[in-house]
Amino acid sequence: MGQHGDRAREALLDAAEELIAREGFEAASNRRIAEAAHNANHSAVTYHFGSREQLIGAALKRYQPQLEERRAQVLSELGPQPTLRDLVSSRIMPWIEILADPATSPWHSRFLVQARSIPFAWKIISGVFVQNGDYLKYFEQAIKPLREVPRGALYARALMMQHMIFTVCGEHERLVAEGKTGGDWQMLGEFLVDSVVGMIAAPVTHPEAYEKFPIFPEE
Repeated sequence: MGQHGDRAREALLDAAEELIAREGFEAASNRRIAEAAHNANHSAVTYHFGSREQLIGAALKRYQPQLEERRAQVLSELGPQPTLRDLVSSRIMPWIEILADPATSPWHSRFLVQARSIPFAWKIISGVFVQNGDYLKYFEQAIKPLREVPRGALYARALMMQHMIFTVCGEHERLVAEGKTGGDWQMLGEFLVDSVVGMIAAPVTHPEAYEKFPIFPEE
């Protein structure tokens, strides 16, 4: 497609992320996305991506290669018996590094917060952030001492943590954009790692309840 086409695609991705972050999915029509990207061709979304849904899918997967590469690198450096905190950090901190990168769209976190409410988008998001086989192997090993935490509780907490991470990153991104935060992305990442580790390992008041009444039934 050439450099001109690549620049046009990036501009459309930037425009879609900002529009959806600001106003939601329904407000981001193909026409408005093209106009926000300063593209005179109102069919630009269809031309470059095929449809608005495919454009959004591309935006959701925009930083997936960098994320997977960095996570694999961190995981390879953990050693044979990583701690629970090591493993949680290996998942969260590479993502924080991407968000802190000046080359990353300044609307990406807030875009993800909005995109989570779009049914087809949530499946893509889950695919982007899914744990790989090596991670799960280590994670199973790290949580063995937490025998008092039922699997149902771990599953429910994992869903809560996903929502928490997206929401907290989106709010931090907004504060950074408005010049209102005294912290940085690194500090936020450490806060999230500490919070997630604490949530995973927290005691369960009624462990037997998760067998009959799971909060979030596994699909």
